[in-house]
Amino acid sequence: MLDDEKSLLARADSYFEKGNPEKALACYRLILRVNRNEAVLQVLYPKIARTYAALKKYEEAIDACLMAEKYAQPDKLADILVEIGRLHQSDGNHREAVDYYRKALQELHPPDYVGDVHYWLGESLYKVSDLDANDESLEILEQAKSEERGLVLTWEIYNTRGHALTQKKRYEEALGEFELALGEHFDLIDIPGNIYNNKAGCLEELGREEDAISCYEDAIRAPRGQRDTIGFARIKIGTLLKDSKPNLARIHLEEAKVLFEAARDTREIPEWFAREHLDNICGLIADIEDDIGSAPRYDVFLSHSSRDEEEARKLYDRLKSKGFSVYSAKKALSGGDSFTEEIRGALQASSELWIIITRRSLKSNWVTAEWAAGWALEKRLVPILLGCEPEELPDQLRALHCRGLHQIDDLIQELKERVGVSHRL
Repeated sequence: MLDDEKSLLARADSYFEKGNPEKALACYRLILRVNRNEAVLQVLYPKIARTYAALKKYEEAIDACLMAEKYAQPDKLADILVEIGRLHQSDGNHREAVDYYRKALQELHPPDYVGDVHYWLGESLYKVSDLDANDESLEILEQAKSEERGLVLTWEIYNTRGHALTQKKRYEEALGEFELALGEHFDLIDIPGNIYNNKAGCLEELGREEDAISCYEDAIRAPRGQRDTIGFARIKIGTLLKDSKPNLARIHLEEAKVLFEAARDTREIPEWFAREHLDNICGLIADIEDDIGSAPRYDVFLSHSSRDEEEARKLYDRLKSKGFSVYSAKKALSGGDSFTEEIRGALQASSELWIIITRRSLKSNWVTAEWAAGWALEKRLVPILLGCEPEELPDQLRALHCRGLHQIDDLIQELKERVGVSHRL
């Protein structure tokens, strides 16, 4: 190779390492046009193949690998066969991938990291059901755990075994594999939320819906989450809750919609993938809106400190006796409910927010959180003073028309005029 050709090759490698495969490919192809020496081709075709792969042009990458196979030294042939297998796997051609992985493992000079190859073989094998009738994929994946690996992490093996068992409808066993994956060097898992979603899916299939919802919530909270992972978890929660808690379900679905739209707009996910999920979300929201007439809708969300329970109960009973629909956390929440999500859903579903203001409630973090959320949702806020003065209120509340508890009759009459309640009496 001439000096200029060596310099051009070095420049191409530099372009590739700096994330510019287009320029790298142009340089490699220029060398290929001027130098057909066999020793040069042995070096050049693998580089061209990896560059096409980086551009997701898998057919061209495979063609380059086949040329690399033609010129390869015997001790490099297995690694080239593995690369062809990986390209087929990336392109969704799992049957072809299985063939190349098996050829690589049969070579006189085995691949550099046999554990990696067994993992990729097992990963492709379970996706070709007629080749995996005897659970060969599970055996191969188990074998990969104890072999030398260069790229594959242990949690990936557990996770893939979980996928294989899920496809075979062996959900209890799959659940165990996903739990092992989460317990294997958690900080090294790139997107833990994906595994929580996998685990939750098994719990759903086993009829454990409450556990599944809890697990989907873990996926939402997990570190290093991506928009589509969190959005998927919210879709699943929304689907599970749409009959029992439609308002809360709608909140999850609307947030999922925002996440998938953002992921689409930033090209984190393909357009077709986003559209598929967005169509599903819109359909679920439409179903909820069709049924919302039978769902709880509240005229008043009643916010108060737990230490003002007696006064709150009297006001709650008074409003109910006049035919109003009232939400009070003390009345509505039952054991096991997610407090913050339930409160948020109730606020969303309420026409206005009444706040019993005492010196005790002014010190309550929950009361503050509730009226602040109501403010953010642009709900009508009605401060009802009991034993304190307007000057003691936060600026946002002090600017509103405050009433005393002795003015409840006037408040109820005004509420009736705003929301209309005669039909319920």
